[in-house]
Amino acid sequence: AVLIKGRVGKKVLQFSGFVVDRKGWILSTAHDLAGIQALVVILGSGQELEAKLIRRDLRRDLSLIGVEGQLLSSIDLAGGRNLLPEREPVFAVCYTETGEKRIFSGPISAPLRKVNDLPIWQVDMETVPGCSGSPVFDGQGRFVSVVKGRYRGTETVGFLIPRETVMEFLKER
Repeated sequence: AVLIKGRVGKKVLQFSGFVVDRKGWILSTAHDLAGIQALVVILGSGQELEAKLIRRDLRRDLSLIGVEGQLLSSIDLAGGRNLLPEREPVFAVCYTETGEKRIFSGPISAPLRKVNDLPIWQVDMETVPGCSGSPVFDGQGRFVSVVKGRYRGTETVGFLIPRETVMEFLKER
């Protein structure tokens, strides 16, 4: 996972993302990027890279962010999974809004359903501000989804964008 900081006016936003291509492509959610003026990606090493918004899809709530240069590693999307049974535990690697890197876990808590004609997973997992855009893995470390957010007023009802939606979005680049 990477930490992404953006500026909208005087407000600094902080959220998560992850490298999908070592040539400098980073995936995150799109809902925090309205009016974004400056983006910085902070790698796990602490290195800060200027970034630019390449593409934003509000319908799917996904964005593609670019940085200059070659990155050392990326998430294997091709080896991921699309189908998850209810109660299967998943693990999200997030940067909280304080900049702390944490791993959250919890089970898929409802069958895959459609919201606004797009599939979405519901998960019983602590989902804190800053986690939007985080990669989510199964118990074998295979990529399964992206943290979309949480149900307002709760701390543990989270929503995940399935791998299938991510793959469709990336094919359009």
